[in-house]
Amino acid sequence: MQPVQFKSLSHQISDTEKQWFAIRTQLKCEKKVLHFLTLKSIETYLPIQKYTRRYGRRIALVEKPLINNYLFVKISRKDYVAVLDTQFVFGFVKFGDQLLHIPEQEILFIKKVIGEFHDIELNDEEIAEGAEIEIIGGQLTGLKAKLVERKGKNKVLIELQSVGVGLLIDIDARFIQRTQKLKIA
Repeated sequence: MQPVQFKSLSHQISDTEKQWFAIRTQLKCEKKVLHFLTLKSIETYLPIQKYTRRYGRRIALVEKPLINNYLFVKISRKDYVAVLDTQFVFGFVKFGDQLLHIPEQEILFIKKVIGEFHDIELNDEEIAEGAEIEIIGGQLTGLKAKLVERKGKNKVLIELQSVGVGLLIDIDARFIQRTQKLKIA
């Protein structure tokens, strides 16, 4: 009987260029993992949703992760093991046996959404295929995404394709335009 060989996924990460990857964390430990990785000098991003809550007579500002159990890290191959050795980290998000690289554009999109829109709802449902769109107004101008569904007059469900998460955002429908696909005759 031959010994089982451990196949590292680190070979899928660039030696020199840092890339964004999503990692899974223990529930409600995203901020702790962020702190631990920052101490290790690893670039991280945790999208935080801020909203106010009323508790009797007291009003509090609540900060909660936009995507539960997820944190984004920008690493090269040398940081791979350091991320995995961090307390409360379950592992990298994978598609099959491939690490899921997150394009810089999608990280910037999440940052823009967090900064501009206050009423964000996360959609945990399976995201269906929809029309390719481009946002033509506001801070998100030029962003190309997939329109999954319209929810009323001003709310639109947009798919972040690499992460596999849908965001329901409040945006004026006039700021959305279908992208033109060239037809080859």
